[in-house]
Amino acid sequence: MSRGPTRSAGDYVLEALKDTFDILFIQEPPWRTIRQTVLTTSEEGNDVVGVPKHPEWLYMVRPPTNGQNPHIMAYVHQWLVLLHPSIQRDIIDHHDLLVLSLFTHHRTVNLLNVYSDNAHMVINLMAWEVNMLPAFIYMGGDFNCHSECLMELALDVRLEWVCPSNPGLTHIPHNLDLAGSVIDLVFTAPSASASDLPRLDLDWRGPSDHVPISTLLSISEIEIQVSCMIEAAAIAVAEVFSSTWNAHAKEIVVMGWSRSWWDDDCSLAITRYWESWDPADWKFFHKTSR
Repeated sequence: MSRGPTRSAGDYVLEALKDTFDILFIQEPPWRTIRQTVLTTSEEGNDVVGVPKHPEWLYMVRPPTNGQNPHIMAYVHQWLVLLHPSIQRDIIDHHDLLVLSLFTHHRTVNLLNVYSDNAHMVINLMAWEVNMLPAFIYMGGDFNCHSECLMELALDVRLEWVCPSNPGLTHIPHNLDLAGSVIDLVFTAPSASASDLPRLDLDWRGPSDHVPISTLLSISEIEIQVSCMIEAAAIAVAEVFSSTWNAHAKEIVVMGWSRSWWDDDCSLAITRYWESWDPADWKFFHKTSR
């Protein structure tokens, strides 16, 4: 998702997409004052600046440094918490780059969120540091340019540009005198299938001047077991047991004179024992009446 919407729109997006997407990559998030701290030296206090939050999402962002707010952030859904999502600042530490790592049973999955300004600072930085970068399964964001350098960089990290299944403008300026462009790009592994092509989600654009792009990625070959899935499986098993019981159980009223298990063989066996009082006949009776 490119170019962060306003704060109120951001709150709406987090709520609306909580059951649809696992990860949201945001460029230029809506940094706003969310409250004031209490100070003994000032009645107004200091502004506390932040981004929209939601209980279903983990928000991941590099702390501001030297008054510079990051231009990128990520929201990771709570059901991916088992994969220990983390920002890898030890790989590359920049306020316009975010390396998100997920840890499956068999491998580490790296995704890269990018915001490159008009001076192409981040693209140049990545070109210089390309030998230090890990393999990625995804790179996407607002690149603000098209260049051979960018395509070569993608190949160096084992990715290739992928055209959306419904190609179109990704940057639509609010100023109608300015021309639209395609500067929001997605790069994925070459093995991505045609059914997994990115898609421009025009319905989710809202007040932003950039069109969100959704992409389906394979993170793990094994289905991730999250709490809601376990609960659903438990309910399904309980329903199977309940329906089976209701279909085959018979209502039996047990009374003092009930002898539904007693038959003629039982009567003969107990009669024989009463006549002989032989332990062998008693064992035979027990065997018959079981």
